[in-house]
Amino acid sequence: MNPANTISFAQDTFLVFFQKQKYFTGNNVKVLKYKGKNTIKDKSLMFIAIAIQKAIAKLSWGINSSKESILETKFLLPIDDQNQINFDFIEKFIKELESTHLAGLEDYLIKSGFTQNDFDYTDTREREREREREREPLFKRK
Repeated sequence: MNPANTISFAQDTFLVFFQKQKYFTGNNVKVLKYKGKNTIKDKSLMFIAIAIQKAIAKLSWGINSSKESILETKFLLPIDDQNQINFDFIEKFIKELESTHLAGLEDYLIKSGFTQNDFDYTDTREREREREREREPLFKRK
């Protein structure tokens, strides 16, 4: 089993994923693990996974899929004054993007006739549970 909080890279399909939980992989999957001293937050790992995915977009199956071509692939990450990956910047950047996109989505939904209650993200799980409880009598067996 591969460790949680790593990035998986499927060499044959050229797909990259942030893996929050422990997981199993198939053949030709590389597991990328950060070897730094500090712990990386989820958003930073997702950012790095996307940066890798964008960098390998030029590769294709059977062509350029050798270990050497993959190792030669470069991608850029923001760095701080000490030339270290700037995880604080990444976290802030992702939060700002989310905030901007959620605000735009909310504006769109309101203009489309939805109310705030229709898209309150904090209560999503509780609303789903409530809907299940409402449907429950329909599915109960006697």
